[in-house]
Amino acid sequence: MSNRRAIGIDFGTVHSCVAVFQNGNVEIIPNEQGNRTTPSFIAFTNNERLIGDAAKNQISMNSKNTIFGFKQLLGHKFNDANVQADMKHWPFKVINDRNKPKIQVEYKNQIKLFTPEELSSMILAKMKNMAEIYLGKKVSEVVITIPTYFNYSQRQAIKDAGAIAGLNVLRVLYEPAAAAIAYGLIKKISDEQNILVFDLGASNVNVTILKIEEGVIEVKSIAGNTHLGGEYFVNRMIEYFIQEFKRKYNKDLLNNKRALQRLHNACECAKIFLSSSCHASIQIDSLHEGIDFYSKITRECFEELNADLFHSIFELIEKALHDARMNKASIDEIIFVGGSTRIPKVQKLLHDFSNGKELNKLMNPDETIAYGAAIQAAILTGDKSEEIQDLLLYDVVPFSLASFSFSFKGIETIDGVMTILIKRNTLIPINQTQTFPLTSFPKSQSGIIIKVFEGENPITKDNNLLDSFEFSDISQNSNDGLEIKVTFDIDANNILTVSVMDKTSGKEKKMLIKNKKERLSKDEIECMIFDAEKYKKEDEIRHNRIEVRNSLESYCFKMKTTINNDKLKDKINIYDEKKMIDILENTLTWLEKNQFAEQEEFENKLNEVEKLFSSIMMKSHLNAGKMSEGFSHDQPKDKIIPPVNAASSISKSYSRFLDIRNEHQHMLLSIEGYKNIPLLFLEDTIKHLENMIPNVRRNAWIAKERSITVANELTQDESAAIQLYTMEWIPSDQSFYIHINTALREANRDKLILFLCYLKLVLTALWKLPPMKATVWSGVKGDLSTQYPIGKEFVWWGFSSCSESRQFLEQEKFLGKTGIKTLFR
Repeated sequence: MSNRRAIGIDFGTVHSCVAVFQNGNVEIIPNEQGNRTTPSFIAFTNNERLIGDAAKNQISMNSKNTIFGFKQLLGHKFNDANVQADMKHWPFKVINDRNKPKIQVEYKNQIKLFTPEELSSMILAKMKNMAEIYLGKKVSEVVITIPTYFNYSQRQAIKDAGAIAGLNVLRVLYEPAAAAIAYGLIKKISDEQNILVFDLGASNVNVTILKIEEGVIEVKSIAGNTHLGGEYFVNRMIEYFIQEFKRKYNKDLLNNKRALQRLHNACECAKIFLSSSCHASIQIDSLHEGIDFYSKITRECFEELNADLFHSIFELIEKALHDARMNKASIDEIIFVGGSTRIPKVQKLLHDFSNGKELNKLMNPDETIAYGAAIQAAILTGDKSEEIQDLLLYDVVPFSLASFSFSFKGIETIDGVMTILIKRNTLIPINQTQTFPLTSFPKSQSGIIIKVFEGENPITKDNNLLDSFEFSDISQNSNDGLEIKVTFDIDANNILTVSVMDKTSGKEKKMLIKNKKERLSKDEIECMIFDAEKYKKEDEIRHNRIEVRNSLESYCFKMKTTINNDKLKDKINIYDEKKMIDILENTLTWLEKNQFAEQEEFENKLNEVEKLFSSIMMKSHLNAGKMSEGFSHDQPKDKIIPPVNAASSISKSYSRFLDIRNEHQHMLLSIEGYKNIPLLFLEDTIKHLENMIPNVRRNAWIAKERSITVANELTQDESAAIQLYTMEWIPSDQSFYIHINTALREANRDKLILFLCYLKLVLTALWKLPPMKATVWSGVKGDLSTQYPIGKEFVWWGFSSCSESRQFLEQEKFLGKTGIKTLFR
């Protein structure tokens, strides 16, 4: 297994997903809300920057400063027809900066301009941060997926965005290719199969024909459209309801950006609902000028509104089959990718197209691409896991990339006709050479300008100019006429190098095509990296400020509950009780009025309140022992009240472990490497646990008292507390159990022994905690790694391995049955 840990990111128009390959399995990384996909939304307010769910959730209140869909702007000019069409549906402002689109927002009461690359980097940085929390280590390498019809400029823009986010982009991988890799790992195909990958996302559709045999994946053809998908279906619904509103109330919604955004949200929900129901309702209070808007749409109506779009999708399928020299009977399997493939009409059309063949729904269409990207990232970083050793991908060129023309004094020859060297759908890597006579080369000239284009149109001006360079000092002494040899070389990363050689003199010039005119400059990228670091620090300051604010608020509510405890009332005199209540009420009032105070102010307020309460309790002789007597069985102790028996329980448990270890020392020493593991690490863990438990108990109680049930309302501390408090995992996939099995199979079994020690120590200290049910998600593993670094094995394998570990140790006789029973008693 490689020591490098690279991630795979599916950067989507509406949602993004990140995954990692480890321990022979792909793991989808959840965000802080426990969601396995994250909205590609960014919001700017007067106080903060929000990314993901937090940004999307406030869009109705801040539509002009909530940015989404910016992936559609990557690599495009402002005057592109598609850009102009998309702008009509966005509530935020896109401005023209030298024919480059930039998004204008108001952030901290200042007007700010952001490039699409800069905004994209914010989403990528968010994915990077999620992965680092989940893995408990820094991440710097990534494979990012893109639609098949992203041109050279768009691919370079994605790489720039990755660089700004602090990521080394190992490869830009086409989305269907990523899906094919995922499929190849899951299905383990041995016989040759032809696969059609149908990827219908929010803003693009990709169709790819593949041949898979024994882990070798060969792309035969691709076809796609970067401006067709779920968002365009939603836009048709929006236009439909705008007209209905106009008919009913004689009022136009087009100039009301907030109303359009609210209508968009309602239509998006309706589209999703129509995938499982025959009709959906639209209910928006005070949509425009105080008018409540209520309407309905049927599935049939939705399908009729988008009939032409559905038809154009299947034209792409026909095109891909034609380019692959296949017919639909040749296809063995159809793979669904992208959330919009859940639309019943799409599934029916594909089912009919394949003559009733069953559609493959083995993988989650929202996660398949990230899944494949993570596998490719592992392969590129040298992961030697058996599961991926036989996987090999042969990709193709999406456009006729290596097209060119000559010009003398800036005037293109042959009326600007394209001369194609490498056709689209050609397998890469590829090296192609062609010789050209310069029959019309003027004797007054000594050089030519070579322009490299990308595209399928016969005339150069209708294609995408990638780059140009001058080849000078051409020899004119040849009797056979002037000739130059042009070579186009495209590597596995789709990087194009052009070389030109004068056949007479042998002089040669090579150029790496970088599309500098369309790309950000080095200075611009460095400036954006600097800004990204600044925004990151601002986010950290905001996060810390919110945590302290929440701690203050939680402490106040916790102490209100403590004061109202019947068993404590007779221990506090009326004057002190009133004083404490006044302090709490005044603090909560101050909090309400100062939500955006500085972190230091919250800390000072918290210290002030804690000090006052401590003095009152000391005055009332409510020391730690008496307080514990007054607590009911289901109330944990706050940090100002020493946890009864917690430290002593840990100490006793540790002593018991030492006894067992000494008794069976000869067995433990037989474990390879055990004697080299310093026991100081375990002792440090014990000390850490002693300090951790009061905080865990306090936060768990706070979470319970606040009746927190929604994941995104939990702070990171509270998430970790709930996890320890319930002493159970509720995994969202099978990866958790794979971690356990890996632990049981591990050669260095001393790690498992130490893990079991940690487990027992925590269980011993926490077993008296009152029962509490809570939904626990896999993202908490990352919280535990960050907040309570008590050993990676402990975090990853969790509490539920207790019974399996016991059986394993009994079978292996490492501690003997007596020792095992003592350890788990």
